[in-house]
Amino acid sequence: MNFIRIWAISKHVFLELLRERLLYLAGLYAIGLVAGGALITEVAAATENKIITDFGLAMMLIFGLVIVIFTTPNLLAREVEKRTIFIVIAKPISRLELVVGKHLGLLGALTLLLVVMAGLYLGYLSILKITYPLVPVLTAIGFMLIEFALLTAAALLFSIFTSPLIAIFLTLATFFIGHLSSDVITLGRVIRNPQLLAVLKGFFLVVPDLSRLDLKNTAVYGLLPSAGVLVASVVYGILYTVFLLALTVFIFARREF
Repeated sequence: MNFIRIWAISKHVFLELLRERLLYLAGLYAIGLVAGGALITEVAAATENKIITDFGLAMMLIFGLVIVIFTTPNLLAREVEKRTIFIVIAKPISRLELVVGKHLGLLGALTLLLVVMAGLYLGYLSILKITYPLVPVLTAIGFMLIEFALLTAAALLFSIFTSPLIAIFLTLATFFIGHLSSDVITLGRVIRNPQLLAVLKGFFLVVPDLSRLDLKNTAVYGLLPSAGVLVASVVYGILYTVFLLALTVFIFARREF
């Protein structure tokens, strides 16, 4: 694995996404944040500050998810459709380098977008003179980036053996199910059906538990899990991302074009 080639691929993906006016989404985020904040102020009672704080974080997640689901499935599919994949694989570039480079390039663009949105978000809260717990909020945003990395790896995996449309659907399903997976296990225990509980546990092991990376709802109140739980969640997100990328490379390496 050559890191110079990975850097070249990731840089190309990053610049291509910037040319596609990725940062325009930051402007849309700012408009949505101001409009949503004005509406919340009108309809909410004494809790509008907490609602606005939570609303801004939720919008960050939604905008990042939009980039993941509508951009990632086309990263490799576009190469295959335009037949440029033949030129790429004919060069001294391994498929491992191609997959990792694509993933890092998109993750870099997502990081930039998230940083810009976070700056707009914190600036807006300061303008409104809304007090917020800075460290928990920044921690929640950092965990959001780990979740984007995992979802991007999942979308790349789906795009290898399905069409971009189906990959979008599967990535969305992974997102929603991943946030509900722990609740599904709780439901299985309430039902007290051993067979159903066994199926749900198996399902829980396959689908990533994205609720571990979702700190938005507690961060706005200044609450965070213990340091040990945070470290375990970071390791979980990184290992799951690496596993998905490895699986993507394994399947991609055996695909004939």
